[in-house]
Amino acid sequence: MKIVGCILVVIICMLIGRTMAGSYIERVKSLKTFITALSLLRSKIAFGQEVLEVSFLDIAIACENKVGKIFRDVVDTLKSSNIPVSEIWRDKIEESFVSLDLNFEDERILLDFGYSLGKGTIDEEIRNINLACERLKTQLESATTDRDKYAKLYKVIGGIGGMALAVILI
Repeated sequence: MKIVGCILVVIICMLIGRTMAGSYIERVKSLKTFITALSLLRSKIAFGQEVLEVSFLDIAIACENKVGKIFRDVVDTLKSSNIPVSEIWRDKIEESFVSLDLNFEDERILLDFGYSLGKGTIDEEIRNINLACERLKTQLESATTDRDKYAKLYKVIGGIGGMALAVILI
């Protein structure tokens, strides 16, 4: 009976370590997806000269994950209300902040991007997108470093901590 309990303790501790490591991995994925989505938006606006609603819908279809859901939710809200796109963007980013495993600086960049969304000329929109992409790329470098450093550490600590706890329980 003690052995089964010890095995469960080790497994649970390993799962906790993996869960903590997962937030670092998800942050990197979210940032990469946002950079890709904004690059696609830049292309749609610069070359296709499409309206934001159509561009956001195309991005939502292309991303098909949590980031794509934000773009789809913005489009759905735009269709059903007269709220400016910048306010809808802010609301959707704030709602999704925790599920995307972003930090406050990442959120600030996305909120700053959304502040002037839909308010300027095509050139101003492209400059805004370029600025957001560059800032997100800097955050991505930091997130990748953190992931490489801490994700493996949490996995190992979870396993070792579980084994140490199991030995103590025996």
